[in-house]
Amino acid sequence: MQTLFQSDYGTLLLLCVCAVLTPIISAKVKFIKIPTLVVEIIVGMVIGKSAFNLLGSPEVLGFMKTAGVLFFMLVLGLEINPDIIFRKPGQKGPNPLPIVIVVFFLSLGVSFAFGYILLLAGVVKSVYMVSVIIAATAPGIVIPILKENNMTETFYGQTLILYMTFSEIVCLFLVSSHSHMNLMGMVTNILLIAGIILSIMLFMAIKKRIGSSYQTALGDVKHFFNLDTRFVIALMFVYVFIIHVIGYDEVLGAYVLGITLAIVLGKKEKEVIHHKLDTISFGFFIPLFFIITGSGINVPALFSSTSIIMMIPILFAVMFAAKFIPAFLFKKIFSTKLTMQTGSMLAAQFSLLLIGSKIALEAKIIDDTFYSALVVTALLTSLILPVIFNKYITKNRDSKEIFAQMSDSQE
Repeated sequence: MQTLFQSDYGTLLLLCVCAVLTPIISAKVKFIKIPTLVVEIIVGMVIGKSAFNLLGSPEVLGFMKTAGVLFFMLVLGLEINPDIIFRKPGQKGPNPLPIVIVVFFLSLGVSFAFGYILLLAGVVKSVYMVSVIIAATAPGIVIPILKENNMTETFYGQTLILYMTFSEIVCLFLVSSHSHMNLMGMVTNILLIAGIILSIMLFMAIKKRIGSSYQTALGDVKHFFNLDTRFVIALMFVYVFIIHVIGYDEVLGAYVLGITLAIVLGKKEKEVIHHKLDTISFGFFIPLFFIITGSGINVPALFSSTSIIMMIPILFAVMFAAKFIPAFLFKKIFSTKLTMQTGSMLAAQFSLLLIGSKIALEAKIIDDTFYSALVVTALLTSLILPVIFNKYITKNRDSKEIFAQMSDSQE
C-alpha cells in the first residue's frame, strides 16, 4: 500500500481523493461543526508522516503546495471590499479601519512584552522576530471559515478580513525585512513600499485609459479563452518573481496583487474574476495545500521532548492573550460576546508563524525545541479555535450583528 502511492500519479490520485472526501466528512460530522480546512489538515496527518506515510514524489508535493499557497493568498487578497477602506462622503455606520490599526499595534506591543520576557528567560535571542511571529494572524484559517458560513460580504466578516489583511501585510513585510536590517536593506524596503503604491496607481491609470477599448477590441476572444484569468495568473507570477528577486517571501507578491485587484477592479469585473479564481483555487489547489501541509507534520516527533510539551500551554496562552486583550477595542462596534469570539478567533496561527519561525530557526534566533513548540502550538490553535468559533456562529445563525451585509451597516 505504501509503495502504491509513491509515484507522481499515485500521489496526485491520493491527494485528489482526499480533497473530494474531506468536505463530505466535514458535513457528516453532526455533533460539532468542524471547518473543512481543519479536516483537510487532519486527513493530511493521517496519510502523511504522523501515521501511514503514504505520499511520495516530493517534486509533486512541493509544486502543489507552492501553487496552493500562491493561489490562496491571491484569492484572500481579493476578498477585501474597498468600500470598508475608502468610505464615501457622508457614508453612515461605524468605520472599523482606525480600530483595526490600533488593535493590531496593541497586539504587536503585547507580543513585544511577551517576547522581551522570553529574551530575559534566555529562550530566544531576538525580541523583534518573536514579537512579529506572535502578532501574526491566520487569514488562511479564518477566511475559509467566513466563506463556508457566507460571511465574507457581511460587515463583521469584512472587519475581520480588513484586520487580517493589514496584519498579514505588515507581518509578512517585517518577517521578510529581518534579512534586510542594513542601509541597503532599508533602501530596498522603501523601494518595495513605493513599488506597491505605484503599482496600484498604475493599474488605476491603465484601467481608466484602455479599459473600455480593451473590452471592445478583444470581444468574444476574451471570454472564450478566459484571457482575463490567464492575465491575472501571469501577473501573479510577475509579482511573485519580483518579490523573490529582492529577497522577500513570495506569498507577499500574490497577496499584494489580490488586494490591488480588489481595489482597482469594478464590482462586476471583480465578481467575475473572483468567481473564476475561486473555482480554480478552492476547487483544486487550496484543499491540496492544506492536505499536503498536514502530511508534512510529524506529530509524534514534535511531542518527543518533555521541554516541548511544557512550552506548549505557555505559548498557547501567550498567543491567545496577544490577540484577546487588544481585541476588546472592537467593543466600540460589536457586542461583548462577539468581541470575545473575535479575539479568540484572531489568536489562531498558521502559515505566517511557520514561515517566521523557520526563518528564526535558520538565523539561530530560536533553537529546535522552541521551534517545535511554536509549530505544535500553531497547529493546536488552528485546530481548536476555528471549531469553537464555528460552534458560536452556528448557534447564532439569526444574529443580525454577525450576518448584517455591508450595505445594511452603512444605512
